[in-house]
Amino acid sequence: MAAPARASVGGYAIGTWLAELRAAAQVPAGEQGALAAERRAALEEIDPWWCPVWPVTWQRTYATARLWWLDTDGLVNWTRLPADTVFEGEQLGRWVQAQRAGWPGLEADQRDLLTAIGIEADPELVAAKAAAEAKPKTSRADRFQQGLGALAAFVEREGHARVPRSHREDGTALGAWVNNQKARRDKLTGEQRRQLAALGVEWAGVSPTGAQPVASRSAGGGPARPAPTRRRREHHDECDGELYEGGTCTCDLIAELGAPSDREDPYWDNM
Repeated sequence: MAAPARASVGGYAIGTWLAELRAAAQVPAGEQGALAAERRAALEEIDPWWCPVWPVTWQRTYATARLWWLDTDGLVNWTRLPADTVFEGEQLGRWVQAQRAGWPGLEADQRDLLTAIGIEADPELVAAKAAAEAKPKTSRADRFQQGLGALAAFVEREGHARVPRSHREDGTALGAWVNNQKARRDKLTGEQRRQLAALGVEWAGVSPTGAQPVASRSAGGGPARPAPTRRRREHHDECDGELYEGGTCTCDLIAELGAPSDREDPYWDNM
């Protein structure tokens, strides 16, 4: 009973109905809008975990994992399940690895549910996740200085600042970093732009105030038409792409896996 809110059966919005019941279940008994005890009991008879204390999205993916387990007659080896496994539309492989890595942070009932289908903690993943979380987060300004240092090393060796997109410099994805700075150049400080310009980054020079796109003539020779402009959109600071709608970027990957600077291991990122 972990159907998404948009789910429907025979034209009936079962997902919305369940979402409203879960909301009512959160209202203290006796208060207006609270779920009646008999209705709660009827729902729990169908599914004891219809309204869990943890996110319903977790319960939905668990139901998918249990279905996988049932389909294999309980013989699935979760430790060998590839991370890119997708089942019934769920990222099952990544989810399973995230549970095995984040075991200490789960509710006792969640651990019991996982154990019932053979999913257990992985001590190595647990320790690695704890170590990664203990590392201090790098600020945006610090990340800029790291990238600037890598760029300076590249310029000193190559004699120019034209960094190939795929180039890495001493562990830094320098090509992607330079491209990202260009994409978000309007958000850079004056000092950051000057530092980039000092290393030979051509676009980092300050543009003339009030500069407008060049106008173009109409096909019939009439009055000039202003050059079309593309609508800007907000991207993640570490997105590798242009800040324009319809362009290619890595925002979707960052939303799924986390920012490159924050990722240490793919097993549990953003799960």
